[in-house]
Amino acid sequence: MNTTIIPFNIKSNTMNCKGEAIGNDLENRSLFKVAIKGQEPFYIQAIPDNELPCYEWTSYLENDNKRLVPIIGKIIERYYSRTK
Repeated sequence: MNTTIIPFNIKSNTMNCKGEAIGNDLENRSLFKVAIKGQEPFYIQAIPDNELPCYEWTSYLENDNKRLVPIIGKIIERYYSRTK
């Protein structure tokens, strides 16, 4: 398995965060470690959507980073759609 590092930079009116998502491949129930600069790393998981050809992204976060989970998930999906 090859480890993939996907860098990202998310800017909004309320925050600016730079980091990377680290994982092996985008499959059902894949886990990605998300490291945001200056914060503790956390994990997000890809759960297949039964109605649409995309994934729902979940995490067990209890802080402000919880709202970033779907955004980072879409960045991961976009990365893998370009590499196919």
